[in-house]
Amino acid sequence: MESIKTIVQEDLTATIVCPVCNKSKRLSLADYKYKKHTVKIRCICSKIFLALLEFRRHRRKRVNLKGTYRTFHQDIHREGNMLISNISKGGLMCQVSNYKGLKEGFILSLDYILNDNIGQRTINKRAVICHTHGMTVGCEFMDSDILRLLFSQT
Repeated sequence: MESIKTIVQEDLTATIVCPVCNKSKRLSLADYKYKKHTVKIRCICSKIFLALLEFRRHRRKRVNLKGTYRTFHQDIHREGNMLISNISKGGLMCQVSNYKGLKEGFILSLDYILNDNIGQRTINKRAVICHTHGMTVGCEFMDSDILRLLFSQT
């Protein structure tokens, strides 16, 4: 059965487009957010396909960016190289060296070079680890105001 990726908007609706006839329909998907992320769709052209629901706040872009990371204000000090495999406005996923001991909730300082339509820019971001799986780390970028509040309370 054919499947298509469908981005779910912040209002929990999505426009699903049939891969055969290109007819589209806007659906409310609020009932699926915490239950399942694949929905079987039957189009009016009789085609049945799967819609893979993507509930992310920001679209991800596949990249191949090198950089470095270091832990930020944790008891366990780790630093090393990273290879960013995808990135969005809200975070990134990367493979890191020296990963033993990294845990969800750790704050990292990330440095990498971004090549985009503006040019080549050196980026320094703070991010919190959302998940780890071996060398693969998923991070959400932190707002600098949140970071200041977090460390002014300690």
